[in-house]
Amino acid sequence: MRFVRALCVWGLFLLPAVALGLQMELTRPELCSVSHKVVIGEVVNLHTQFTGSDNRSIERIVQVAVEDAVMGPIGKRVEVVLPGGMIGDQGHWVEDVPKLMVNGRYLLFIATAMDGKDKIVGGDQGAVRITAEGSRVGETLAEATASVEVCRAQD
Repeated sequence: MRFVRALCVWGLFLLPAVALGLQMELTRPELCSVSHKVVIGEVVNLHTQFTGSDNRSIERIVQVAVEDAVMGPIGKRVEVVLPGGMIGDQGHWVEDVPKLMVNGRYLLFIATAMDGKDKIVGGDQGAVRITAEGSRVGETLAEATASVEVCRAQD
């Protein structure tokens, strides 16, 4: 009976966190283990389109020129699909989805979803911005590369 009561109490604490979209922190090895591909590359194109049978959902198609294929079968380019975006005055934003920018360099953790599309795993953690030394955001190329050596070992 104490076990059931403890589960109920924990459920009361966890339910609001789930409802608010709380994201679990994942380590780089954990991100590697749930990814099919890991790349360092530059976003060269990004376009937004309607999707779904009702044409009311929106997704962004992001094309990345691969600089370093860290893990998985990867060509010179990879295309990832991010849910949400803006078309005209209609917007659809999804929490914990990275906001990639054209000409931005990123370390990306990618998995192929059941629909066959490549998606970024781990929310914002799955898209690490590569920046210059001394920048306040992101990581340097050396830091990002060193952090994913474990991925190369898993491949």
